[in-house]
Amino acid sequence: RGGMTATSQGMALHPGGNAGGTRVLVDTDKTSGVPIGNGIHSNRYGYGVITDISSYYKVSIKLDVNKFADDIEPKGTPVRESAFTEGAIGYHHFDILKGAKIMASIKLNDGSEPPFGALVKNAKGDELGIVGDNGNTWIVGANSEEIAFITFGKDQRCQIRFPKELTTGDSLLLPCTIN
Repeated sequence: RGGMTATSQGMALHPGGNAGGTRVLVDTDKTSGVPIGNGIHSNRYGYGVITDISSYYKVSIKLDVNKFADDIEPKGTPVRESAFTEGAIGYHHFDILKGAKIMASIKLNDGSEPPFGALVKNAKGDELGIVGDNGNTWIVGANSEEIAFITFGKDQRCQIRFPKELTTGDSLLLPCTIN
């Protein structure tokens, strides 16, 4: 017993649910295995369906952050609230960062550090971290050989490259070259 929900935003197979019942397609930003509640996880394309939603009442769609894998982090709030008409197919998109969580000491070419509060962003503009004291920075969403940019001062920036071998919990020294 199950069904398939297909919309212009995406599709997913799902267990249970009443035929024609209200349901929500949850988009986890192309990230598979994200727990969306009630034992449901996003499929390999980043979609999951929550079935048997109450019609005409406000419902909360929540990502189960307590069951996230070590390499997954929500970019914003992991909760959306909506009310749907009977038989509606709702849609909610959640921005997700996927990659290792690391502690890095970031140093410029001259041995100094980027200033406290400088932002670390990937090429898509996602904020991965903020430079702390002495260049120490907690970074989330780091991916193997990815380049990240640190912006500070007036139009100053440098770039770091994450190593090929990268696992959550690593503590790294990352040189930041001015470009």
